[in-house]
Amino acid sequence: MSEQDTSKESLATSKQPNNTRHNPLELATSNNKWSRKSVLLAVFAGSLPVASLLIYFLTGTEWNTPEIHWLPLSLMLFIIFITMLFLWKKIWFLKNISQFNSWIFGVTLIGGSIAFLLPLTISDEFTKDGEGTALRQMLVYTIGGLLGIITLSETRRKNDLEKKKNKQDQLKNDQDHTRQVHSERRSRYAKAVEQLANEKAAVRLGGIYTLVSLVDEWITDKNKSLTKEDRQKEGQVIINNLCSYIRSPFPLAEKIEEYEARKRLEELEKKYPENLDEEESLSFQTLRERFKDSDEYKKPEDIVADYAELHEEEDVRRTIFVAMSERSSVFNKNKKTITSGTRGIWSDFDFDFSRAPIFYPLNNLTVEKGNFVESTLYSNAKFNETLFTSDVDFSSAIFTCDADFNEAKFVQNATFDNATFNHAATFDNATFNHAATFDNATFNDAKFNNTTFNEAIFDKATFNKAIFDKATFNKAIFDKATFSGDATFEQAWFSETASFSSTNFNQNAKFEKVVFNQDTNFINATFSKNTDFKSATFTQNANFYNATFAQNTNFESATFTQNANFYNATFAQNTNFENVTFEQNANFSWVTFKQDATFNSAKFTQEASFYNVTFGKNSKFNEATFSLSANFSQAIFEKFKPIFAVGSLRARFSAQAIPDNYSFSVRAGSKPIPPGEAELDGIKRRIPVGTVLVDPDSGRISEPAKPIDKFDNQGETPSK
Repeated sequence: MSEQDTSKESLATSKQPNNTRHNPLELATSNNKWSRKSVLLAVFAGSLPVASLLIYFLTGTEWNTPEIHWLPLSLMLFIIFITMLFLWKKIWFLKNISQFNSWIFGVTLIGGSIAFLLPLTISDEFTKDGEGTALRQMLVYTIGGLLGIITLSETRRKNDLEKKKNKQDQLKNDQDHTRQVHSERRSRYAKAVEQLANEKAAVRLGGIYTLVSLVDEWITDKNKSLTKEDRQKEGQVIINNLCSYIRSPFPLAEKIEEYEARKRLEELEKKYPENLDEEESLSFQTLRERFKDSDEYKKPEDIVADYAELHEEEDVRRTIFVAMSERSSVFNKNKKTITSGTRGIWSDFDFDFSRAPIFYPLNNLTVEKGNFVESTLYSNAKFNETLFTSDVDFSSAIFTCDADFNEAKFVQNATFDNATFNHAATFDNATFNHAATFDNATFNDAKFNNTTFNEAIFDKATFNKAIFDKATFNKAIFDKATFSGDATFEQAWFSETASFSSTNFNQNAKFEKVVFNQDTNFINATFSKNTDFKSATFTQNANFYNATFAQNTNFESATFTQNANFYNATFAQNTNFENVTFEQNANFSWVTFKQDATFNSAKFTQEASFYNVTFGKNSKFNEATFSLSANFSQAIFEKFKPIFAVGSLRARFSAQAIPDNYSFSVRAGSKPIPPGEAELDGIKRRIPVGTVLVDPDSGRISEPAKPIDKFDNQGETPSK
């Protein structure tokens, strides 16, 4: 029978009337209901001493063997067995005794019977020095030790129970305290949120400080009942409220921005047009276009009070960003590089500033996970020397006034897709460690002087004016971009691919001293005004396939280390390739030079192809060097003969090139290339009159080529 059953029956018994009396034996029987097996065991255990007693009383002698007295032995075993059986079944008079006392009672009874009866059983002597006395003492000591162990165990058990109870009490107290703390935090949170709607800036500012403090308390809470996710969730709720405040509209900012813009327009109108510099002129055009169809403007009644209110709100909102900055990741940085740093306690939060009006400076701060999508940034929105530690997104943002990102550092991706910069956008000395995307962005006056890009993507971007002087690009994509004003890339450095495919340069394009270390693509590019690649370096392939140069083009002193492809390009005005070095193939096939084309002192190390080229006016190759080939077959010189020699300035053709590599059979109707023949070290070649053969190894040159009397310009090649 289980203890559960026993307890249930005891409960049923306790519910009976109090005046009912029970026989103790009946109570024990009803409560314990010993099994038949238990009864048989008790009868068997008692039969031994009963048999011994019967023998003793009937015969007057004990049932003994030479070594053992069976009467004390059977009595001892009976006592031991019955005691253990009663402890096991816990009969009625032991019910109210604790387990510890029951064991003490049992061990004492069993130990005493063993200590008293065991020596009698083995018939030991009980003299002072007899073995029986020693045995009994040993048993007494053993039983005493056992009782001591039981006592110590019970003490340990009580201590453990006490500790457990203390822990439970402590846990309960901690839980109560935690509930109290959390309740108090939520109460402060609710009050702080109410303060954000207060008319007084000081009260709103107090609410900001309270919310910031609550985030810190949640995120640093050491209570084990809160997981990291729980703390993060509680903190994020407050962060969301702070971001919501940042996103809340503030109409006065737009009102003052319009006031300042109109005031600026009035100032520029007084200087217009002769006293405006280039930047002022751009600003004037933008402002005049903005307000040309606007209704009659009403100036603010109290602009001083408006400015005071604006500055108060600037302080309140900037305080939120300052708090975020102080708790964001910390990076080691210098003028140009950013190394890994330490994460801040707010680094795992998400910050949403989308569609926010930003009319206050955020310079010299750290912004982590900045989402400024579709935000509107007004006159005082500045980010100079700001550190963006994670991805930052300004997609579709509108910068109504100057945008200042001077010396800003972007650790991760920076996205400005579809952003609009109505006035100057200055990124001078800024650093983009990862991708910087400006797809479909619109710039009025873009300044990226000395800017460092890892990957710059300006697909379909529109620039009124753009300056990228001394900028450094690992990879640059300007495909289908439009430069409405001057585009300046002087001394820029492109470490990897630079692509300007289908790009439109509507005004001057300046690439003087630019270095292109990898493949460069200007396929289908259009240069509407003057183009300058003077002293530019193209380390890998340069592709100007089908490019259009509408005004003067200058490649003077440029270096093409690999293939230079100008196939089907069009040069509408004067073109200058003077002193250019082509270390690999130079392909000008099907190119059209509508005005003068100058290749004086140019060096063609490998193939030089002018197949089917159209030269509209003068073409000059004075002192040009052709080391491997010169192919002018099917070329057409419309108005003037090409010039290969003037005085001592003579084009040079390698004597080591095979004859077929020199082809000067021009198209029908073309001005001819005057044929001539020169000889060097017994090698004869037919080359233009007045030019010379050169030995590439020694540098020795031949006498100028003498005219050939008979020469068919349409089919015969003068080098044969």
